[in-house]
Amino acid sequence: MDLFKPNLPIKVRQRRSFSLAEKMTILDRLSKGLSATKIAREYNVNESTIRHMRKQEATIRMAAHSMTSKIASGSKRNRNLQMSKMEACLNIWLDDMRAKRLPISHIKVKSKALKLYELIGKHELYEHIGFSASNGWFERFKRKFELYELRPQDDRAPSNEIEFRITTKGAIAEGNISNDQIFTVDNTVFSWKRLPQMEGEYNVTMLFCCNATGNFITPPVLYSNEASEPTSRSVFVQLDRPGSISTQNVRNWFYTFFVPKAENYLSESNLSDRAIVLLAHDQNYPKDLVHHSFDIAVFPADCNSSCLPTGQGILTHFNAVYLKRLSLKLKDLVQCGKTLQEAWDLFSIDDATEILETMITQLDSRAMRNGWARLLDGTVEDHSNDEIVQDTVDILHSIGLESVTVEALHNQITPQELSNEEVIEIYFHHQKELDQSNLFSFGQPPSVEKLPAEEYMDPDLRNTLLIEINHHMLALKNAQKFFEENDKNKARSEAITKRLKQVHIWMREMKNEVHPPDPVEIDPIDIKIEPVEFSVEMIDSD
Repeated sequence: MDLFKPNLPIKVRQRRSFSLAEKMTILDRLSKGLSATKIAREYNVNESTIRHMRKQEATIRMAAHSMTSKIASGSKRNRNLQMSKMEACLNIWLDDMRAKRLPISHIKVKSKALKLYELIGKHELYEHIGFSASNGWFERFKRKFELYELRPQDDRAPSNEIEFRITTKGAIAEGNISNDQIFTVDNTVFSWKRLPQMEGEYNVTMLFCCNATGNFITPPVLYSNEASEPTSRSVFVQLDRPGSISTQNVRNWFYTFFVPKAENYLSESNLSDRAIVLLAHDQNYPKDLVHHSFDIAVFPADCNSSCLPTGQGILTHFNAVYLKRLSLKLKDLVQCGKTLQEAWDLFSIDDATEILETMITQLDSRAMRNGWARLLDGTVEDHSNDEIVQDTVDILHSIGLESVTVEALHNQITPQELSNEEVIEIYFHHQKELDQSNLFSFGQPPSVEKLPAEEYMDPDLRNTLLIEINHHMLALKNAQKFFEENDKNKARSEAITKRLKQVHIWMREMKNEVHPPDPVEIDPIDIKIEPVEFSVEMIDSD
């Protein structure tokens, strides 16, 4: 009898990999009382696989809540928590840089990643391997977050920008179009109530349009959620998120607001009804915008920050003029007998709207034209906001804000990059808000009271275990340091260090099982951070 039958099919169970999102779903089902046997049967895996997930529940949950949806839905392992938190913080910084139209280069992103990783590592829960911001990591990071706008160097224009500028100038020459017939549309977070030394910051999203001569400026349209609380920090969120300016918002604005005003302007200026409208790439612009008088062109993603006229000084000048008018409004209220705080409390969105409607004619056309100089190869004219800022400082000093400086106002009207500490502060102190708007939603994890270690372990025994675990973790650290400093056999020292780090990780997991930590309550770094209120600015869909 031939025992070896090569033609018989051999049934081999394929190895199954679970994403973190799937692991979270399984853990939630286990917490509701479903047996590991039944879940293993549904997923066609060994029961030991499901039980192993239960043992690593604390680790999995902390990893999942430190990751964005794009990463968590595709990740097949419990990633280095420090790496996950760094990438989440880096994405916050990138969102803010895009909103402020600041240039983002490969070198700048890598440098920021290294600094954030080091800063988070000062108080990290888990041991980690080194991080060098390699090209491999950078390419994976770009794919995860679809970062198409990154350029190799700050001072080197990408090929897309050069090609777009050539194409635009060719279309202008071919159509015999003047600068009066070239328009741009952009949106940005606009602080309608903000001053140094005054409490609170009130933001809305502003849709802004002007032409290349500065002779045509539409009254800005503001979008906001009336129910939202005022924010204490301006952090722009991705435009494809629910509550932001929608495609329909832009379409309605274009056909019912922009087109009539632009056609009327062209007619009164004795210009032809032929014009070009330039849109930023990261807006929710409709792909079907069509009009017989206006050709629609979209900036390539990687030249938004360098070619968009609004990002080349136009909005800075706009903010300077608005801030001066705001200060004059407060001065009028103070002269009518109000205290400065009463005047500040009385200043409303209606007052801001009134200022916006009347200040359009006060914008300097030189500043407006300078914004187009890079795109159209124009001449940069002599212009500065210094006089406006100095006048604003004098007005504020006259109503009691004597310590306001010119530098502080310049920082307020000019987009400033978030510092590393500010990015970390936003991530750690507002993680719950970010979970709702920017991170993956896994459903509610089991409450701390339902975890076995919390529910069944005697408090005295738990405290004793925690003391012992901390003692052994400290001993591991000391042993690692001893071998690194004293063992002359470097190969042996590295091997021992690697093993000790692994044991340290297991001790951390054991500690988390005994008393699971709350990531939101953990101070991320050894710096003093004052808690601030934060809410994502939501946009009215009407």
